[in-house]
Amino acid sequence: MSRLKRALWLTALMLALPFGADAQFVNQQELLGVEVLKEKSKRGSLRLGRGGARYSGIVIEVPGSVTILKRVTVQFEDRSSESFNESRLKFQNGRSDVMWFRSREQVIDRVSLLYFPDSGIHKGTEIRVYGVR
Repeated sequence: MSRLKRALWLTALMLALPFGADAQFVNQQELLGVEVLKEKSKRGSLRLGRGGARYSGIVIEVPGSVTILKRVTVQFEDRSSESFNESRLKFQNGRSDVMWFRSREQVIDRVSLLYFPDSGIHKGTEIRVYGVR
């Protein structure tokens, strides 16, 4: 009987754990900012003063499943930066994979976005940026 109880307990524990790569980061993501497009533009920028919070990467969320971003540049507090071009921007269901920084644990100062000119973006589109610890 104890083997059965142990097996049931382990099964319940396994079912309660999140699955998949994205599930690992659910509790470790923090919304850093939202870019709301005011007009048809090719560039956007989010100034993020997060008070010294350190992040290891970012996730971009764009409504729809169409990739509208050509490049994302993250500028850090120490004035260094890192860019992610279209070949490194992988989106599924409007959410990017985690873009890890080469030098881990950075304080993000600004996130700059460059859109494809013919991406079909429109006024009011919200782009959300999350920091990943």
